[in-house]
Amino acid sequence: MLHKKRFAILGIILAFCFALIAPGQGEATAQATDGQGVNPSIEPAAIEPADSSETDVLIHSQIARLLDPDQVDYAKFGMSIALSGDTLVVAAAIADDSDSGVAYVFERNQGGVDNWGQVKKLLPSTLAEGSRFGSPIAIDGDTIVIGDSGAKLGGVERGAAYVFERNKGGPNNWGQAKMLTAFDQADHDNFGLVTISENTIAVGAPRKTVVSEANGAVYIFERNQGGPDNWGFVKTLLDPYMASHNEFGYGLAVSGDTIVAGAYLEDGGGTNRGASYIFERNAGGPNAWGNVKTLTAPIPEDYSSYGGYADIDGNNLIISAYLENVSAGAAYIYERNRGGPDNWGLVQKLIASDSEERDWFGSPVKIHGDRVAVGAYMKDGSESHCGAAYVYGRDQGGENHWGQVQKLISPHPAAYGNYGVSVDVSGDTIAAGAFREDSMRGAVYVYYQTQGSYVYLPLLSR
Repeated sequence: MLHKKRFAILGIILAFCFALIAPGQGEATAQATDGQGVNPSIEPAAIEPADSSETDVLIHSQIARLLDPDQVDYAKFGMSIALSGDTLVVAAAIADDSDSGVAYVFERNQGGVDNWGQVKKLLPSTLAEGSRFGSPIAIDGDTIVIGDSGAKLGGVERGAAYVFERNKGGPNNWGQAKMLTAFDQADHDNFGLVTISENTIAVGAPRKTVVSEANGAVYIFERNQGGPDNWGFVKTLLDPYMASHNEFGYGLAVSGDTIVAGAYLEDGGGTNRGASYIFERNAGGPNAWGNVKTLTAPIPEDYSSYGGYADIDGNNLIISAYLENVSAGAAYIYERNRGGPDNWGLVQKLIASDSEERDWFGSPVKIHGDRVAVGAYMKDGSESHCGAAYVYGRDQGGENHWGQVQKLISPHPAAYGNYGVSVDVSGDTIAAGAFREDSMRGAVYVYYQTQGSYVYLPLLSR
């Protein structure tokens, strides 16, 4: 069974496998600033807008290029990011020359108007050499949750997630509030794929063995469960089909009372076609978190990895199939109450305007309000696999139509720079990571919209 999974497994893990590839020769050049974090020599971001005759012009312009504050070689700063309002969290795979992860918190207007300045460096209470702290991360308001699927508990990789809260340990301090683990933890479960919405955290453990190897599981934690401000365990979600090596728990997202969880290796009548499952808090009883819907691609395709990435915001859901069509990739938008009360119906399939084989469009995907951001970090441009990100808006090109309004590319393209390996959107702000740029130190780009257009302010934050 396992041998037929190998191709699709590559899709989820290759971003991190790049960390093991030796970079090209040459040292990164330090970027001079004026002492206030401002570098007036930085050029505007390279932007390719959509045809304005077909869409409203909604142009995002770069306002900040964020670099690894510690300037550690091979840090892979930007491997994962999370954005909420004026707060951006960025993870790096290597902290201070040790083989372990780290996360940095940046805030807008820190150190100047519209400047994104660092306010905190986050490390877990149990950091160990070789951990994967920071892959992935999530934020909602004043709470950050950071996964570490390689956390060594009892000397063995079992995984953990760490909750940090603003004002914990002092005003505006981000302090660790809780370490989350599975009650039935086992070796190599990969517990640590995290998502958060208000008072709910879900953590995926896609390699969890339940009835057979790598069925996968999702663990739900709630704030105030077991005491005031305590994050307590409330429920385990399992793959409804429980097939081996489905790796249920990827493509995990939560919004309010709804959770979506993917099993991107589920066969579905073929091989590795993938599926996503929707769970509702009170389906089947109070706080029962029952499965209400199974989603698959409208035209299932073998090895498409449907469900490998997903995001949800209220009544809108996006699920990617980033290996569909010879790995060109696609993403699907669904809406609640489409096709009937509480039904999650397909609204639209998204593909890049310049789609090509092996772009991996849909790795990852994010949705917030009327905006969608889609990464395609294997996209070729001026350099091989320099990457790209695509922005879509609702009602662009017609009512309730999600039209591509922009393609974003790095102003510092590098071969295998992998711009778009991480993306997020919050309100009028979009961020995209390029974790192998700058000789694998990495970079993150931030874009901002105001009054219908996105203005460029040449700021560099460190």
